[in-house]
Amino acid sequence: MQKFKKLSLKQRQDESTNIMKKYPEKIPILVYKTDKSTQTIPDLDKNKFLVTRDLTTGQFLYIIRKRLKLESTKALFLFTEKGIIPVTHDPISIVYENHKNEDGFLYFQYSSENTFG
Repeated sequence: MQKFKKLSLKQRQDESTNIMKKYPEKIPILVYKTDKSTQTIPDLDKNKFLVTRDLTTGQFLYIIRKRLKLESTKALFLFTEKGIIPVTHDPISIVYENHKNEDGFLYFQYSSENTFG
């Protein structure tokens, strides 16, 4: 997140605006491993995602788990940038409307432990 957040707010807003114009049915999401994490969980190979508005948070979590190649026995928590764990059956569009950043992106952090609780 640090690399992307180093861009100016205007640059990030312009990028999200362009994405939303080109793909109005999609939601731009950035996903990063939490800095407070002490576990040995891999980093994602990519951090930017475009997902359909009707995808649930649980389905998105499944996508992240697959990209991380996590064993089924390992827990994975997904947090908004404010530390909220979204309800897994909520569509991403609801989470986006409630937790999007001022730059137009939805930021998630992941961890294998509940580091915010």
